[in-house]
Amino acid sequence: MKHYFNLNKYWGILLSLTLIVSGLIMNLNSVNAQPSQDLYGLKQTTDAVPDFQTNKETDLSIIAGRVINYIFGFVGIIFLIMILIGGYKWMSSGGNEERVADGKKMIVQGINGMIAIFLAYALTYAVLSGLKAATSSTQQ
Repeated sequence: MKHYFNLNKYWGILLSLTLIVSGLIMNLNSVNAQPSQDLYGLKQTTDAVPDFQTNKETDLSIIAGRVINYIFGFVGIIFLIMILIGGYKWMSSGGNEERVADGKKMIVQGINGMIAIFLAYALTYAVLSGLKAATSSTQQ
């Protein structure tokens, strides 16, 4: 059986398209749910306090959180692609037991990778939330 689609030939193109699409998805602007006007006088209060930094975009924890989320998202996309490639190998094996085994192996590895990414994300979220709660000061 002759295969007309060689996945190895198009691997670079597939990876490039994946990177471009994931970059576009990650750079979508979020919706600002805060009101545009100062309802409670908080802006006036923070302006009165010297050296009060209201720009949260430069906060180190915000930047680190974004980097971690981007890395987890990128690695998750890689494992998803592994699952899809494994499925393609399995479906196009044509009864060849060696290719079926390779496809199943790739699918299992991809699923294991996705589970590892989800667990790593949950652990990171729990640790960083705990650190944030422990280090935040509440003044009354």
